[in-house]
Amino acid sequence: MKKLCVLTVLAALMTTSCSVLPKYPYVQESAILDYTAYTSKGFFITESNSVSFNYKAIGSVSAKVESGYIITGVKEKPVPNDDIYKGDGRTTSKVKYGGFKMANQNDALKEICDRAMDEGGNGIINLNIEPIISTNQYGTSVTGYFITGMAIRKLD
Repeated sequence: MKKLCVLTVLAALMTTSCSVLPKYPYVQESAILDYTAYTSKGFFITESNSVSFNYKAIGSVSAKVESGYIITGVKEKPVPNDDIYKGDGRTTSKVKYGGFKMANQNDALKEICDRAMDEGGNGIINLNIEPIISTNQYGTSVTGYFITGMAIRKLD
């Protein structure tokens, strides 16, 4: 009987572990990407791939924003001459970083709209926003956004 009790306790200890499974909180949230900053200036934005007016296609446009530390400065200095790389103009760089900035959808929208306007566009159709997802030992998280569409010039 003693042997049975000891075997039962050993079996129970072997089938359990000391590791703790991480607990993830329940999340319920929503967001809106406000287009009015651009539409109030006459810029047309739609997620639809067709519109009911004439337009000139400018080209596919995309933008990417990712969370990270802001670069505040870059110092470059030439690599000293040596026997192998004699005066080839090589430099080394030292990057100085500032604070951490979280990427958001508004930054991605601003980037793609500015790029479309730089090319003479006054609209974007077939707007598509995709999160950039990173996985690490703590789980998955959104680290940025990739946004695409077609830059157009709306014709009157």
